[in-house]
Amino acid sequence: MSDSEDLLPEVNANKLRDVDLCFFTHIANIENVGVILTIFVKGNLFSGELISGSEFYKKSAEKYSSCKKDSVGEMLKQHFDYRIEAYEDLYKDPEEAISQLEITFLHLKDVSMYTGGGQIQSIEGGLLRLKIEEIDGYILGKMLSK
Repeated sequence: MSDSEDLLPEVNANKLRDVDLCFFTHIANIENVGVILTIFVKGNLFSGELISGSEFYKKSAEKYSSCKKDSVGEMLKQHFDYRIEAYEDLYKDPEEAISQLEITFLHLKDVSMYTGGGQIQSIEGGLLRLKIEEIDGYILGKMLSK
């Protein structure tokens, strides 16, 4: 290493997570109560109801519940079942979870998205998992087509 490389400061780059979205996500995870949100993500609009991580994985596992043994679908269901347990274990003691958990993802159900041509497309059974730090903004409430 040269002397000039030793002089360069170490840089840590962290994106911001909206404290309100983290709070809403805590409520969804602890109380299983979610709000309706429209969120802005890199120029895209999504609407849906905020749900717990546990509910997100339960709904995901349900989609693969009738898959054949040793299939990819069964492997996906097993993965989702494992994630359900992880969320439920984490939130057995909500006070402990709040003090130790750094919320990084939020989960939406009944997702709709703005398609850009002035249309809103609902996604049947649509589930969405997003990194909170990637969300540019939000509105409380759901997008409605004119």
